[in-house]
Amino acid sequence: MFQIRVTLHRRAYQHRVCDAIEAMVTDAFIAADHKCIIPGKDGHLKKLSECIDDPEAYTNLSDSIFHVILMSVDKDLERFLDFFLKEKSSQIMSEIMSNIPPESKGELLDDDLYVNLVYLDYGSKSKNPMTNVRFYNKRDVTKPVLLDKNQVSLMLPNVFSEQIVRLYCKKNDSESLKIASHCFKKWCQDNNLLLQIKVPEEELVKKE
Repeated sequence: MFQIRVTLHRRAYQHRVCDAIEAMVTDAFIAADHKCIIPGKDGHLKKLSECIDDPEAYTNLSDSIFHVILMSVDKDLERFLDFFLKEKSSQIMSEIMSNIPPESKGELLDDDLYVNLVYLDYGSKSKNPMTNVRFYNKRDVTKPVLLDKNQVSLMLPNVFSEQIVRLYCKKNDSESLKIASHCFKKWCQDNNLLLQIKVPEEELVKKE
């Protein structure tokens, strides 16, 4: 059960592509937030960030918001369209690499980069979750029993949590990817962090 939990987070909930799309959608909504487009109480239009204070406007926030903005002819929403159309056409910002540091440290380098901190565990932070589980023997259902680690499995991991720092580059040209990759690799080496490269430098050279 605990293994399934961390696997789902790694392969689905906190997958690097999901995080990239989430970041892009966030940027798109921030770009559209300066315009009042959501009808609220008494018909007054609200910004996206103002809907939390207006129950009527809040109920109008649904997936349809994308289509409302896409069909708008307002020039002020062009920046949102740029973000959204890029995401819609699968031009997702490239993940440079991931690394698993011993401590939770990260720094946002500039506006062209997005740093995402991911924490994965088995449900009990850095502890073995099985230490919080009690079992019952059918011979005595009134007495809970704590199993020894070896009684659970001989294949249990020794580490039950990890911190992943992911760096995404919002630009897709090979030169930007090479520069970002080089800088992040240097930062990881300086901080003695383990690298997991997702975009090999050989591929960056081929793209040129």
